[in-house]
Amino acid sequence: MKVISIAAMRHLEKISDVPGPELMLRAGVEAAKLIREEFYRYPDRRRIVIVTGKGNNAGDGVVAALTLAADTALPRPVIAAVSPLEQLSGEAGVYTPMLKDARVDVTNQMDFRQGDLIVDALFGIGVSRNIADPYSEWIRTINESGSPVIALDLPSGLDGDTGEIHGCAVRADVTITFGLPKTGLFRNAGPSICGRLKCADLRISGKIMDSIPADFESFFEADAAKLLPRLPFDAYKNNRGRLLLAAGSARYPGAAKLAVSAALRAGAGFIRLATEASCDFPPPVVLHKDSAEELQGLFSQIDAIAAGPGWGQDQVRKNQLRLIAGSGKPLVLDADGLNTLAQMDKITLPEECILTPHIGEAKRLMPELPESRTKAAQQLAQKYGCIVVLKGPQTITAAPDGRYCVNSSGSPALGVAGSGDVLTGVIGAMLATGMKAYDAARLGVWLHGAAGESVPMRGLQADDLPERIRDIMGKASPIC
Repeated sequence: MKVISIAAMRHLEKISDVPGPELMLRAGVEAAKLIREEFYRYPDRRRIVIVTGKGNNAGDGVVAALTLAADTALPRPVIAAVSPLEQLSGEAGVYTPMLKDARVDVTNQMDFRQGDLIVDALFGIGVSRNIADPYSEWIRTINESGSPVIALDLPSGLDGDTGEIHGCAVRADVTITFGLPKTGLFRNAGPSICGRLKCADLRISGKIMDSIPADFESFFEADAAKLLPRLPFDAYKNNRGRLLLAAGSARYPGAAKLAVSAALRAGAGFIRLATEASCDFPPPVVLHKDSAEELQGLFSQIDAIAAGPGWGQDQVRKNQLRLIAGSGKPLVLDADGLNTLAQMDKITLPEECILTPHIGEAKRLMPELPESRTKAAQQLAQKYGCIVVLKGPQTITAAPDGRYCVNSSGSPALGVAGSGDVLTGVIGAMLATGMKAYDAARLGVWLHGAAGESVPMRGLQADDLPERIRDIMGKASPIC
């Protein structure tokens, strides 16, 4: 999905052939759907409070309130209007007269309570200078409320192009961006204050969307749906993707187990595991000895390889990695596979190859790593001639030709031991189905991040993730 500037978004709205009030209606209705989902995510929420300013973002908030009010299973929405609603003009004022007969309460008081879900509809993309009182006071109060916060289009106070903060800004738990995501969500302070990212479809013509230049690409649920194909009704294990996992050791048996579980939940039809680890593995997995001779005999029976989790590092691993790389099979390399690669002078990696380093592993692969995460991923991809997944907040997937994509999903919950082993299994499963490496990496990263979003922020164990990945896939592409 394209990431665009504020000017590009305004141009897109202008040439969309959709009247402004209709675009506002679409934005508000789609926002209401996502707000409803979030409300039920927090079982102790009692009110939805939509804080409005005096521009079009306020109009989006009014439409969202009207839409939520029509759902009688929800409590009456509250609009907390910093500026009087009757002063809204132009497109922003089109829907305010409907509030008179709607199941919506309106106040101008800063009355936040325990159990509120706060929706920020103060400024959106309509701010370009430092925010003054009374708006700055409202923003400070929102941030200090201890309530979950959803921002419409952008957290108010965040520059949509640079990601810089104009004096103060709302700290959101979720940001619902409209049409296409804005550059500022991914730059400077953007990632730290936007929370989880959702994109509301405004149903603008695809031909018109294609005409808008992108600053760069991001990956959202809509992109995942495009890459998850309809499964043939006569599918069976050998045409669903045969994956060889070279993972685990006597010291780290859990890494292999996590990767296996994730690959199965991500849809691999058949898994062969080459390991020296001894622990219980699911019945569908065929176990093999962890030896060069055994590996070489398996290459004709598999479609892709995932190697490295819990592997350990020694000369034997170097020999095995050279053998695996020489097979020509699509490959995802992680953890000790990357550490082993960093110790080798010359090796030819397969054409369809993915490296998945965190920043420490990336520095071992390239000691003179640029500070910019985007440039670091791009230079690593060019150095090794393969796809690089630089893990971290808003993970970056880069290709040797300079393309890169910033992931939209994820959560601090994923910062636990074993999380990367799960990602390796997911990407390996995608490669085994025949997906191109760039697509397999982007999709696997998004699924992994979305699984992390679906659990509480604290207390996650890596083995909680695989089953969530299955559910996320089903939601993104229910037809398969």
